Amino acid sequence: MNISPFNYTSPVFKGYDRTVKDENNFIVHRNTTRMYRQDICWQDFADFLEDYFYGQNQVKVYSFACSDGSEPYSLVTALKSRTSNPNKFFPVMASDYDSEIIKQAKKGRYELSASEFDSMRKVTNNSWGNYFNLVDSRTIEPNEKTKSCVQFKTEDIMDGLDSLQKGPKVIMARNFWPYLKGNDKEAVIKKLKEKMDKDSILVIGAFDQDEIKFDRELISRGFKEVEYTDYDGWIAFEPHLVWKLAS
Repeated sequence: MNISPFNYTSPVFKGYDRTVKDENNFIVHRNTTRMYRQDICWQDFADFLEDYFYGQNQVKVYSFACSDGSEPYSLVTALKSRTSNPNKFFPVMASDYDSEIIKQAKKGRYELSASEFDSMRKVTNNSWGNYFNLVDSRTIEPNEKTKSCVQFKTEDIMDGLDSLQKGPKVIMARNFWPYLKGNDKEAVIKKLKEKMDKDSILVIGAFDQDEIKFDRELISRGFKEVEYTDYDGWIAFEPHLVWKLAS
């Protein structure tokens, strides 16, 4: 099954901007990915993953619709910086159906804004040089150790879900749901329910939740929200982003 946003033309990638246009060339959606995307606190999320999967020797991590690779690398460095055994989460299996953006992801060069640099410093406790090389004053690239923690491939999400095996897993499927037309979205949710188990979690994005009230759709289809606390003991700021099966 080949899922395309709205069955229209493939997204056009310009840097890390994804624009979807309809058959009349009108913009339907515009979405932007970036390093350490701020709809989730990567430090708190890494702490949560360590607690949630405590005692597990291996946790499979999948990043669907990974775009230029910003998201899997954000997760890798957060896990390396915050968890006692980050290697049990690696390699992160990252995929996108667009072959051109996967080529960019494999190159792994990122021109960062000032806010992205600030986020990177915070997430890595100012030790970002352990994970990235500075190419110029604004551009970084993951070093070889960091690159080895992510495996990229061109893949439709349904094919990727079909290949999932049982066991503890993290499914990152973030900030792309509004691009899917209704039938495709329903098919993906159905496949997720088939492939998830009690040790699996689904992570979506604020773009998904804000655009389409996706939390209501997930609840109606048998999912429930997972709340987790930040390092000060408060409920994490970003609600409705982490989900598991209700039973």
